[in-house]
Amino acid sequence: MLRLAANMVLAGLLLAGGTASAAQPRANARVDYVVLVSIDGLRPDAIFKAPASNLLRLIDLGVYCARTQTIEPIATLPAHTSMLTGLSPVHHGVFFNQYRAGYYHGDTVFSVAKKAGLTTAMLFAKSKLNYLADPRYLDFVHGEPPANDPPGSRTTAARLAAVFEEHWSKDSYNVTFVHMREPDVAGHRQGWMSPGYLDAVVVADLAVGRIVSVIERTRRRARTLLIVTADHGGKGYRHQVSDPETATIPWIMVASGVPKGLRIDRVLHVYDTTPTALAVLGLAMPGAIDGTPVTEALPSARLSRVPGD
Repeated sequence: MLRLAANMVLAGLLLAGGTASAAQPRANARVDYVVLVSIDGLRPDAIFKAPASNLLRLIDLGVYCARTQTIEPIATLPAHTSMLTGLSPVHHGVFFNQYRAGYYHGDTVFSVAKKAGLTTAMLFAKSKLNYLADPRYLDFVHGEPPANDPPGSRTTAARLAAVFEEHWSKDSYNVTFVHMREPDVAGHRQGWMSPGYLDAVVVADLAVGRIVSVIERTRRRARTLLIVTADHGGKGYRHQVSDPETATIPWIMVASGVPKGLRIDRVLHVYDTTPTALAVLGLAMPGAIDGTPVTEALPSARLSRVPGD
């Protein structure tokens, strides 16, 4: 059954770059910037076994749920559509998992933010995610070219982190999504939880560390919220079968004012990600959606601004 998102004003003020917008101030905004990182194919237990030192640090600094569930079909594009819309596949209608020309026709975290006067960016490592990169709602896109398979060097985790550093540092996007592919690729080639897979987790983790470093050294760090999650896990060489190893994903949220070291024992869902991100921005998806904000993880109050910013 659809669950109604909290009613919030779909309006915003472009605080990021100092350029005024005609939109009204956002209601109940707690942050000005959200960075959402998706690590394709990441299992929660791989974080600890790799070990992924940057992700482990984020778990200690913020909120962590090791019981978050993805959707069916357990595949990259349907899961990321759920992640970025707050909808299950039965409601967003994306069941295919390959590149397709055109763009998703419904609302996403990008369209809601853009209509509220905020700025948006999308960086992604698989060409199929072009389907979610509607240029009407994105100020910056760096992704794998359409139908390019296998993907190339311009969208490795290290390269995406470098692009993030170059652009986010100066352009102050209010909503930024970064997708990394390495664990999924290694899982399919060498097996989930194999040495090669765990090495790929470390590669993604190093990129996350660089992204975190960029956030921490800017004046915007006190008003930025970071979510790290995944689209699915994997078992053997696949992730199509619905079992705990494939359906369970990590979910980490960090910011000033977010409960430190909180472990969420209840089951979350990948489609709770966008309503949570929008809630801290003082926004909500229009209409009814499947996801709900993770209320116990939200900052207790609006995050403070740094003097002079």
